[in-house]
Amino acid sequence: MTERSSYEESILKVREQVNFASYVCNGLPLIFWILLFYRIYKLPDRAKYWVLMVICLLMMASLVSSMVYHQLIYTYWDNFYDKDLRHPELMEQILGFQLYTTHMTFNLAEWLFAFTIFTLSCKMEVTKNNLPEHYYNCRLNTANIFVTLFNLIAPAAFWFYAVRGSFKEASIANSIEQVSLAMSCITLIWGICRMVRIVGSKNGIIPKKISIIMHIVAYLFVVPANVTMTMKISY
Repeated sequence: MTERSSYEESILKVREQVNFASYVCNGLPLIFWILLFYRIYKLPDRAKYWVLMVICLLMMASLVSSMVYHQLIYTYWDNFYDKDLRHPELMEQILGFQLYTTHMTFNLAEWLFAFTIFTLSCKMEVTKNNLPEHYYNCRLNTANIFVTLFNLIAPAAFWFYAVRGSFKEASIANSIEQVSLAMSCITLIWGICRMVRIVGSKNGIIPKKISIIMHIVAYLFVVPANVTMTMKISY
């Protein structure tokens, strides 16, 4: 072990604090998501809420991956300053994979929630206007496939450029990735506005109020998790 400079010690101290904050900020939402998943799983009609269960699993995977990422990046720099870093390229690939998993699962959970709300609003409109049952299916499926693929590819592009040291391209890929959250936000607001408009014109049109309530509760857990994501530091 080599003697560290005061600068290296200060950097490690900051990363240690960030690592600890990661356990706290990700650990608490993780407990809530586990409890929410358990609550839904214990419902006798849990099959109706399979989408919420998938969202819970995606968020749990994202939060766990985030904690692992911060722990690994602290270990990475600790070994780097000790001149004891072995297989640095492999370590960087692992860090990239953890960051990819964190972003990908989080973005998919956001989109799945927003898409479910919007789909529900479409079903309500179909019921209200006596439209064919599959009136919106083609457009909804096309949008879902496109955004899902985007959520898989955009974080992968960031990972690819980051591990190659192409930080300008990685920054661009990361900026493009934020489009996914913007699309989810727009879709969610659009879906809620459609539901409010339909309910306002015909009370009682919502067939499953409990489903909507549970989705809104799930979104309240997404918000603090999204704030936590802003605490990440790039490797």
